[in-house]
Formats: sequence, C-alpha cells, structure tokens
Amino acid sequence: MIKSICMILSFLGLCINIFAQNISDSLRSSSEKINQIYIETDPTTYFFNGFSLAVRRSATFHKKLNIGLGIYKTTIPDFYIEAEESNKNKGWKAKNLGIDGFFDYYFFNPNKGLSVGLTLSLYNFTIERVGIKTNYYSFIQTLRAGYLWRPFNKFDSVYIFPWIGISTNQKISGNNVIEGETFTTPKVSIVPSLQIGFSF
Repeated sequence: MIKSICMILSFLGLCINIFAQNISDSLRSSSEKINQIYIETDPTTYFFNGFSLAVRRSATFHKKLNIGLGIYKTTIPDFYIEAEESNKNKGWKAKNLGIDGFFDYYFFNPNKGLSVGLTLSLYNFTIERVGIKTNYYSFIQTLRAGYLWRPFNKFDSVYIFPWIGISTNQKISGNNVIEGETFTTPKVSIVPSLQIGFSF
C-alpha cells in the first residue's frame, strides 16, 4: 500500500514538474522565440465603421522574414475624398473592402525592431453619388518601413507596430464614373498605420 502511494506521488510529482516546465517555456520571452504567429488589427478602422484583421507568421525558410494575409474594411472619410481636387463638392461617398498580402524583413531581431516590407492589396471600392452606386477594383502596392515594439516586459507577447509606407494605386476593373463624374484616388500616396497585436 505504501509502495503504491509512493509510486502515485512520484508520478504526480513528475506530471507537475512537466506541466510547470511547459508553462515556463510558454511564458518565455516572445522575442527569444524565432518562429512566431502574429494576430493584429489597426484600431483606427473602427472609428470609420470598419475593421481590420491580419495574421502573419515567421517564414520557415528565413527566420527574419514574416509573411501574412489580412482583411481590411472601412468607410472612406469625407476629408480624404475631398482632398482630391476632382472629387470636391461632388457629393461622393465611398467604402472599401480589401485583402492584403504582407512580406516584412526584420533587420536585427526576427520578432521585434526595425523592418521593411511590401504589401500587395486587392481592394473593392463601393462608391455612391446622387443616389447611384457602383463599384470597381484596384490593385495597390505599398513599400513600408516599421518598428515592432514590445513595450511590456512581463507581457511581451503584446506588441505595437507603427509603420509608414508609400502606395501606388491602379484601377484594374469596374466602373468609377457616376453621372459623368469620375471618382479618383491618388495614384501615389503616403500611408501611415498603427497595428496592435499579439504573438505566440
């Protein structure tokens, strides 16, 4: 009986030790882990009746390269539409829904710090004027530079990723003309963004 109890206690002790080790490993600094999955959002989209969600991961063939996919939806604010001279005082309303592909290279650390990247996006613009709606598709390429910052030492799975990019925009199909007026977006634009995310 005593021998059986000792065996059970030894087994339980072994299980507790393994469990504790797994917890310790899982809480180890995220920046020390080479292979990461990143889940992130751009909180500014929620102020414009939209949302964004992106999932990235460390590339298996290069530890400092991240690749990923994202979805983005927003109502384009009037000040952005009116910034184009040809859109001014025409009563345009617009929304967009896009799919993004991300490729980012980190210079010094595979999970934080300075990076440069390329975003390839396919966006569906839904535009409206004088009660008439139509839509068109654009292909957008963005070269970006960013800095992935982990501000919380005890919770360094949480990160902030501000970046700035330069985008080119080409209409590829659909209709961006309503009642003789053409809805225009900049061919080249500067794009700032702030992503907040969690990696594991």
